[in-house]
Amino acid sequence: MDVLKSKPDQEIRDAFLDFLKAVAEKATNEFGPNPKRLQRSRWMVKTGPSRHSSKIFQREVFDSLNIFKAYKSKWIVESSSEREKLNEILKAYRFTGSIQQLCLSLLHNWLQLPDPLAFEEHSISPLLDEFVDAVLKNRITIKSRFAFEGLTIANPPILLEEGILIRQVAENELWDLGEINNKNPTFSLLDYYLNIPDDSWKILEIELQLDLKRLDLKSFHKQYKILDIFLVALRLEQSGSFRVIDLGTEANFYSPGRMFGSLDRLRFIGGHSGTCALDEKQIRHLQNSWLNIRRIMESDTHYLRLPAQRLLDGVLRDRPEDAVLDYAIGLERLLTAGKEDELRYRFALRGATVLCLEKGHMESPFKKLKQFYDLRSFIVHGSTLNKKKASKLISTTKARSIGEDYLRQIWWWFFKNGLREDNGGLENVTNKIDDYILKKLSHEESCQGSRVEHDSEIQGA
Repeated sequence: MDVLKSKPDQEIRDAFLDFLKAVAEKATNEFGPNPKRLQRSRWMVKTGPSRHSSKIFQREVFDSLNIFKAYKSKWIVESSSEREKLNEILKAYRFTGSIQQLCLSLLHNWLQLPDPLAFEEHSISPLLDEFVDAVLKNRITIKSRFAFEGLTIANPPILLEEGILIRQVAENELWDLGEINNKNPTFSLLDYYLNIPDDSWKILEIELQLDLKRLDLKSFHKQYKILDIFLVALRLEQSGSFRVIDLGTEANFYSPGRMFGSLDRLRFIGGHSGTCALDEKQIRHLQNSWLNIRRIMESDTHYLRLPAQRLLDGVLRDRPEDAVLDYAIGLERLLTAGKEDELRYRFALRGATVLCLEKGHMESPFKKLKQFYDLRSFIVHGSTLNKKKASKLISTTKARSIGEDYLRQIWWWFFKNGLREDNGGLENVTNKIDDYILKKLSHEESCQGSRVEHDSEIQGA
């Protein structure tokens, strides 16, 4: 309730509200009490079991586009007592940002409301609160969206943490992203392709609170680091391919409309494999492990960061040889740390032991890991291997699949058995593996001795 708000809060809110009502009056005088325009949009819809085709839709919408254009071209230069009062109040509270930019951002966000001219309390109040925070607390909100095409997840929306959400694309987003009324005719083919949304898209939405006084390029691009961590988390859960499209970042201050801080607006993930689908169990696992994965990936020292990063790097490679090296580096980080002798044998033995502890059947992983390591050595030192040995190597395609699968499984085993911030965690876990190997060998030797003794007794009898 307004009575509970402090005097500065209420004074600034009232000034913002008076400014918007003054713009609303101008809009009503020029465009009528209920300004509308015809919106035409195109997006992809499902037309078969595995087929999508583009379709054009049209509807009548509130004419926010021409109202915003009119403000920028005419009304912004006209005198306004409401805007002058807003300027005075903002200066009195020592707001150091651009007041004109603030007004443009406020106006843009107001025009995105379902019915701006109605000034309904439940719609306008959260908007005013955000802009009051920008003035009094130097706090701004940025919201970034990334579309995932070819990714299937069970039961969205899925909240990973406050401000990070995976959800289905909304209908209003399809109308907005696919609009064809006002597209720039000089768009490139890629721009045109990016602007045809799909009703099967999943959206990763990242909302961040930033300090206006400490704002720099690094903090403003924090959402791209979170995106990369999310891609790592996805890859740790499942293989498969999809593409990621940067839909831009919107701020309640700074600039109206969407901004793009990444040149790489379109990324293909795992193009060599089939589609990526996460079931309910995997989604729950992703939610439960997310905070730890984020902490690992934001650390400069955690031993699990590099292997996880290499798991993602491998699926971004076009050449399978490069992917094999990425997976080999990740596996070596976990399996051969601190050891310089007998790397191939230790690499295969430790890796097979972990996989055996997880799922049994040690012989097959041991053989595959040795084959994988031989191919890795051939890629790095190909000229030093003889033709006979080279002819026995597995294919790079097979090695790529083995490397990704085993790196994922082994990474999770280390995660469950030694989540520590420093390298001591790695040493402790590898010691567990080696202790298990020694115990197993001792047990086998004991069993073998018993059999020999038993055979001798039989022969003696």
